[in-house]
Amino acid sequence: MNLFKIVLLIVMGTVFFVACGTSEETSRTGEGGDPSNEGEESAAEVIIEDLIFTLGTEIIGNELHIEMLLKNESDSDKELEFSSGQQYDIFIKDPEGNKLYHYAEEMMFTQALIYETIGSGETLIFEEVWESEEIHDLDYLEVEAQLLPSTIDGNIFDNEFQIVKTISSE
Repeated sequence: MNLFKIVLLIVMGTVFFVACGTSEETSRTGEGGDPSNEGEESAAEVIIEDLIFTLGTEIIGNELHIEMLLKNESDSDKELEFSSGQQYDIFIKDPEGNKLYHYAEEMMFTQALIYETIGSGETLIFEEVWESEEIHDLDYLEVEAQLLPSTIDGNIFDNEFQIVKTISSE
């Protein structure tokens, strides 16, 4: 009977941890990292410690496609440590500043350290899609994207990779 309880606890724990790590996010490391969009929207960027954080957006139908790129412009690899499964956050607001979307809201993230190594000249890419029937009813949207590393190359990271971008929704 005790063996049954132990197996049951292990199975339930595994299901819980797998469910906590589930999200629609994708991340990959690739060469280059051209943030060009097919639509008319442009990209915005922030540069910190030879890392270029770029936010690209494009509206396709009722979807806002968001692409966050972190390119390593240094001559050596960069190792980023994230303190949880949440590696970034996104907020979308209407012209009055009302929150329409918050990526992390109603999400559960693993409580595990995540390491990402970005080679020299390589780019780490995160993509999200927000769907809303209201996109075209608004004059513009404000998109705020943040990357959330706790350390870079073992050093505590106090700065923020944060971009706030206003885009036309017409």
